[in-house]
Amino acid sequence: MKSEKFLSSYLSNPMDIVDHIASLDTELTNAKEETQNLKALLNQNSQNSDKPPSNGFFNNKIYKSSNSRELSGKLPGGQKGHPGSTLKMSKYPDEIITNQLHNCKYCGESILETKVKGHEKRQKFDIIINHKVTEYRSEIKQCPYCGRKNKADFPDNITNPVQYGQRVLAIAVYLRNFQLIPYERISRTFKDFFGLTMSSATVQKAENKCSHNLKEVTNYIKNKLIKEYVINCDETGININGKEHYCHVISTGKLTFYFHHRNRGSIAMDKMGVLPRFRGVAVHDFWKPYFKYKKCEHAVCNVHILRELK
Repeated sequence: MKSEKFLSSYLSNPMDIVDHIASLDTELTNAKEETQNLKALLNQNSQNSDKPPSNGFFNNKIYKSSNSRELSGKLPGGQKGHPGSTLKMSKYPDEIITNQLHNCKYCGESILETKVKGHEKRQKFDIIINHKVTEYRSEIKQCPYCGRKNKADFPDNITNPVQYGQRVLAIAVYLRNFQLIPYERISRTFKDFFGLTMSSATVQKAENKCSHNLKEVTNYIKNKLIKEYVINCDETGININGKEHYCHVISTGKLTFYFHHRNRGSIAMDKMGVLPRFRGVAVHDFWKPYFKYKKCEHAVCNVHILRELK
């Protein structure tokens, strides 16, 4: 009944139908444009915009279609002639367990006192997971001549009544900064594997101490990069407590220098201290702030050129 009333109202004035169709056509056109704009926004990533890789939408179709590598035709896995990495027997095992023969396996007679003609060897590689507690005791003596009390010195690295050893702290820093494991999971790992209760604050303190000890090394790398003829520059977004910061990197085939800052542009690059003093060729992704540095030459990364062409 509703459809009949709808048709009868338009049949009384045919121009109303024409106007209504035109209105629907305009709405459809606007909707198509809006859909295309939304799709374009959703498809933005580090390959087709100025977004850093860490902000990209990891859409497999995008990355597959924009991959500049050509297929090698090789099967996955180790290739023919590859040396491999199988275990090799150790010449100096930590423990030797001899399996003795008591009786002949065929006639049952005792052969316990029979001379051994040889051995067949098999080795098992394993890890001993445990913690070791070392107690240092410094002697206290009273001098019989002057009557004053003396105490033996502790080793320089033993500064507290109870503390973790250097090996424990080195493993914690390695897990955090190379394997990128969160603090809480590192604490859980030490508890599960070694029976040690280590707080996140302890790991952070070890990180800070390691960073301080490496200042001389990082300064050496930075000064070497300043004198290089060609350097590679890049920056990528990183999440710091839910806020977007940036990790800047300058490298060559043998040297790499990382620098963290809240800013992605020249404020961070100036504080990093390499580009303001560099006089060679800086290779980068044509991010505009790099061109601020006029005393060096600039070269655009080939991979980024290929992405732009695609």
